[in-house]
Amino acid sequence: MKLKQYVNKYRNLKSYFHRRVICDGYPEVFNIELTNACPMSCIMCPRRYMKRKMGFMELSTFKKIIDELKGYSNSVWLHHFGESLLHPKLKPMLAYAK
Repeated sequence: MKLKQYVNKYRNLKSYFHRRVICDGYPEVFNIELTNACPMSCIMCPRRYMKRKMGFMELSTFKKIIDELKGYSNSVWLHHFGESLLHPKLKPMLAYAK
């Protein structure tokens, strides 16, 4: 574990034990939505109520996010409302995140 992660863990625990409404640390798991596009129409999925247009995250935006969270966590999830495997630049994104 890196120093930034220890400091972040300490800030999160301190905020928790002092019952702060706003946490002092960063999240310990980052969930990045690469796309909100999906070929499926699962009955339980809330995507059908989504008002924003379908699209793919730019590689430059992804790199900026990864650069900003570097050192704070080892956990990055690349999904949310869409199917990340559809992203045309998934391979370079995974390589950059690694």
